[in-house]
Amino acid sequence: MIDKVVDFVKRNSDIWIESPRKNFFGGKSLKAQRFKLFFNPKADRVIFEFESGTKLPIEVWRIVEAIEFLKNHGLVQIGARISEEYPRDSL
Repeated sequence: MIDKVVDFVKRNSDIWIESPRKNFFGGKSLKAQRFKLFFNPKADRVIFEFESGTKLPIEVWRIVEAIEFLKNHGLVQIGARISEEYPRDSL
């Protein structure tokens, strides 16, 4: 699975990708930004670079874990919280 993620990122590197938020929210998402993907082999991370210049590095194992979680649970709540008290069936 890790090889598939890395191959996908390498094939799609340096290409602007439209945010899926625009389609999901009917084109009404003001925060949706295009992004590019890059792979950093030394850190084993995928880097999402947004139009604003913000770079978000995510470890490949985390992406694989999210894919496996989604395969086993179907629809799940997605979000971020600072505290450790979050729904265990969420990403």
